[in-house]
Amino acid sequence: MRVEDRRDHRLLGSNSQGEATPLAGTFVSISAGEYYTCGLKTDGTIACWGDNFSGKSTPPPGTFSSVSAGYSSACGVRTDGSIACWGYNFQGEATPPVGTFFSVSAGYCTHAG
Repeated sequence: MRVEDRRDHRLLGSNSQGEATPLAGTFVSISAGEYYTCGLKTDGTIACWGDNFSGKSTPPPGTFSSVSAGYSSACGVRTDGSIACWGYNFQGEATPPVGTFFSVSAGYCTHAG
């Protein structure tokens, strides 16, 4: 995929749940999960779209420095360095550890900070 302008993210692939149709706004990064996508907006907030099973497309309020969408839950690093996660939490994947982090990666059933 080639993106000419960093502010113009173009999404490819399935759009069965609206996951390839971004919300209005300007994003500095995007991360795609299973039938949903989340993006970090220029104001530091996170917007998600697509399937909302278990709240995976409903990020918490606040400002973030990064976001990572996993299979059925997502996590973001808040501007204070803490991690917030949302979505499916069957195996604790949406229960972040306490601490200060620089990055987070959301996976299938586990996330790494």
